Amino acid sequence: MRLAAPFTAEDVPSTPTLGKVYGIGVGNGDPEQLTIRGYRVLRQADVLAFPAGPKGQPGIAQAMLRLYGQSHQELLPLQLPLAADHGILRAAWQTAVINMLPHVRAGKTVAFMAEGDLGLYSSFAFIMHGLKERHPDLEIEMVPGVSSAIAAAASLGIPLTTGADKLVILPQLRSVEELAAALDWAEVVVLLEVAPVYDHVWALLYEKRLLPFSQVIAWNAVARHRVWIDLSPYPQLQLPRQSLLWVRRSLAT
Repeated sequence: MRLAAPFTAEDVPSTPTLGKVYGIGVGNGDPEQLTIRGYRVLRQADVLAFPAGPKGQPGIAQAMLRLYGQSHQELLPLQLPLAADHGILRAAWQTAVINMLPHVRAGKTVAFMAEGDLGLYSSFAFIMHGLKERHPDLEIEMVPGVSSAIAAAASLGIPLTTGADKLVILPQLRSVEELAAALDWAEVVVLLEVAPVYDHVWALLYEKRLLPFSQVIAWNAVARHRVWIDLSPYPQLQLPRQSLLWVRRSLAT
């Protein structure tokens, strides 16, 4: 595999035949959890786009490509930071679209490898919108994967919900009060990006006496995971980017 080369005006036909874009959910990076459809599309694509890992390290999607990508395929790393600032995120999405467009306009098949699932707080939704704004007739197909919440439950060997349990999934913590309200209402609460706010979350769970019923699941780029069950002894944890919190309040009653 090689990094995609910059395009020049001569590389793109004056009347382009558009390629096709796929979004593939790669879940937590476990190669055995990639769907058969996702595997087939990954192997057939001309260009493999993926979120670049932090500080030059391979991310979950890139690690998957090392297993399943082919030598002739072009790699297109995209800078898609985890940030709360919508302006920063919007600029990153627009840049990703601009970087993908030359390949699409050259008639190539581009597969975007999304960490997690495409339908659950994925950057691909915004990239897809940006591509469609420029080319409404562009063919885009979504290939769903395993969401991080489902994968976390499976790693613990416990169903995510049972019976009539109410479920809340928060992509980010905007305020402690927001999490407190969710914990009061739902039996099961999942916080997807717990690493930067873990100390505040721990304090709230301590106040609500929910630490024994709370778990943190962290994955790295090769899909190995570490689990902390009962957070009572862990007021401070240095967590990797791919970490989520799971609280089963129903177990406390």
